[in-house]
Amino acid sequence: MMRARGAIISSLGLLVGCGGSCGTDTGPVPGGFPVDRKIEGAVQVRLTPTGLDALAGALAGEITGTRSIPVPSSTQGSLTVCPSGASACALDVTVDALSLAPRPGQGLLATLPARISAQVALSDAASGLDCVVTVAAPQGAPVEADVDLGVHAASGAVTVDVPAVRLNLPAAAVSVAADPITGDAADAAGCPGAPLGAQVVAELEARLAPALRVGLASALGWSCGGDAQCPAQATCDTAAGLCVEAGTGRVLSDPLAYETRLQLPPLLGELGYRGTSGQVDTAVSVGGRVAVDTQGLALGVRAGRRRSPRTRAAPP
Repeated sequence: MMRARGAIISSLGLLVGCGGSCGTDTGPVPGGFPVDRKIEGAVQVRLTPTGLDALAGALAGEITGTRSIPVPSSTQGSLTVCPSGASACALDVTVDALSLAPRPGQGLLATLPARISAQVALSDAASGLDCVVTVAAPQGAPVEADVDLGVHAASGAVTVDVPAVRLNLPAAAVSVAADPITGDAADAAGCPGAPLGAQVVAELEARLAPALRVGLASALGWSCGGDAQCPAQATCDTAAGLCVEAGTGRVLSDPLAYETRLQLPPLLGELGYRGTSGQVDTAVSVGGRVAVDTQGLALGVRAGRRRSPRTRAAPP
C-alpha cells in the first residue's frame, strides 16, 4: 500500500519542481491549500504500458496471496446454491501475479494467474438432484477482471470498480458428483451428467469480483472510519474501511496530493540576496479526469501556487 501511494506522491512532488527540500526550508501549508485556488486540468499524467507494469508491481502486494471467500446460500429459479445442511461451500483463490493493460474508453484489464479450489453444493428442485460441483485448477487459471475507472463528481477522486471477473477455467477443472451427505443413488447417477458446472462458475465469478475490487482499490483507496471521513456523495464501507460512491458502490481513490510551503529567505539568501521575506505555497493533486486509450492511462492533475506576503529582495 505505502509503496504505491508513496511513488505517486513523490511524482507529484517532482511536478512542482521540488521532490525534497531543494536546499531550502519547506513545510506543510497551514490549514491546507485553498481548493478554489487549484486549476482543473493544470497537468496531465500519462501511464504508458511500461508505467502500468510499474503500477501493477506496486499493487501486487494487495492482490497476490490466498483468499478464502464465503459463498452464501442463494436461490435462482429451481436451483439453490449452498443449501442448508449441504456438505461443502467454499472458494479458495491463490493469486500468483498481476498485470494491467488498457481497456480503451473504459478502464483497465487485470490479468491474475490464480490457483483455484472450490466445492459448492447445489440442490435442483426441478430434477430433485443434490450435487457438489468441484473446481480444481492447481496450475493456475488465467483469471481476468474488468477494472472500470471514473471520476467522483463531488471530490474529483478517481473511482474504481470491478464489474466482471472471468475465471477462464478449462473444462477438466470442473466436475459434478452426488452430495456425500444429502445425495442418494439417483444423485450418484444423475449428478455427473448434469449441466451445473457453468452455473457454479458464474456464482464463483460473482463472489470473486467484490474481493478483487477491494484488493485493487485498497492500495490507493480513500480510507475511512474513526476520525477519517468520506467526502460528500460518498459513504464509508465499514467492512473494507474505504469510501464508496453513493448509488454506485465504486471505491474512491485516495485524494493523492502534494502540498508544500517554500520559505523564500533561505533560497534567495543562497543566491546572495538580502532582506527577503515571504513564502510560496504549492499544491498538486490527482483527480478531475481519467481517460484510457490503447497507449495507456491518462489522469488529470489539479494544481495551484500562491505567494504571500509580497516578496522583497535587495540585490547583493
